[in-house]
Amino acid sequence: MVKTQLTREHGYTAAVELLSLTDRPTAVFTANDMQALGAYQTARELGLRVPHDLSVVGLEIATTLTVRESTAPPQRGEAGPELGVCPGCPEERATRASGRSVRTSCQ
Repeated sequence: MVKTQLTREHGYTAAVELLSLTDRPTAVFTANDMQALGAYQTARELGLRVPHDLSVVGLEIATTLTVRESTAPPQRGEAGPELGVCPGCPEERATRASGRSVRTSCQ
């Protein structure tokens, strides 16, 4: 997990960090559309094809992307700390997906 700001540029640099790992992830989860755009740009520059080589999932309803991004709209809840995604996060700031839309950004 990379903690970053909710911008395209920060999504790009976070994706560079993740996709440069020796054990590269097969999916990237972003908090918003702008971060997802940054992740798509990183994937393209590294020669990765979405969704063949990398799945991209956004945690908001995609409204600004031309790619049909898969989404998991957030809902207030306890899933973050329970899953170890956000150790130490206050419960009121944790989110859990309440529904999902699998589109062309995932296989």
